[in-house]
Amino acid sequence: MNKKIKAFFVDLDGTFLDQIDNTFSPVSQANLEKAKEVNKERNFIISTGRSNSEFVLNLAREINSKYIVCQNGAVIVDRDNNILVNNLIENETAKSLKEFLERKNLNYTINGDPIIYTNNEKNVTLDRPWAKEFVKKSYKEANLEQNINRMLAFGLNSKELTKKLSNEILAKFPNLRTHIVSKGLSLEITNKNSTKGIGNLFICNLLNIKVDEAWHIGDSGNDICVKEQGFKLAIMANAIEEIKNEANFLSIENINSGVAKTIDLLDNIAK
Repeated sequence: MNKKIKAFFVDLDGTFLDQIDNTFSPVSQANLEKAKEVNKERNFIISTGRSNSEFVLNLAREINSKYIVCQNGAVIVDRDNNILVNNLIENETAKSLKEFLERKNLNYTINGDPIIYTNNEKNVTLDRPWAKEFVKKSYKEANLEQNINRMLAFGLNSKELTKKLSNEILAKFPNLRTHIVSKGLSLEITNKNSTKGIGNLFICNLLNIKVDEAWHIGDSGNDICVKEQGFKLAIMANAIEEIKNEANFLSIENINSGVAKTIDLLDNIAK
């Protein structure tokens, strides 16, 4: 087995989850088997914007991953859900951000919980499976008296407007970090010290792996930031063009075990 690449950090939505419409089995058997194979002697690490939910934890256990980078690096856990990193958005900042989003009539979620806070349920038109499935509640029902690692805002109808919103938030809240996702129509918001790149680097240090011995595989705006820490980036072909342009390696689409095939391609390059 080629050992030049010692770790693959892999996104979930749009990347590893190649059968997302299959509720019972959103990951193909080929992808699962490849992840297990990698984890026998190397490291396949989930690096996602999702929370450390039961689904994510069970998936990590199934493929024998040691660690999980969650919430874009705001939360890092081992497969037993022991918390290693927990970066929070300050409470006063979260309250101000909530007010800012509500003034713009935007929808938002908190910590990846399956609830969308909105001023009008009919305004929740984002074409993503979770947007249809999540419970819809009013703004006043949002609970900010909790630890908040990540908020996700959406409700604008173009990539350009989402980018403008990102710039406004970064200017108004310098202690926050934004990542454009959902094909350019959603905005993930964390504290400024939370990115997948920072999270991946934390795991590399735990595993005594150099950055140049690892690849990150993804498809979205929260993936491209890994280049800031020097990680090589493989982008799936289903990504939007702006994201593809950031790739060190442009791969195939994620459907039909795209990640398993991408790992084989990267291993062949590294020989």
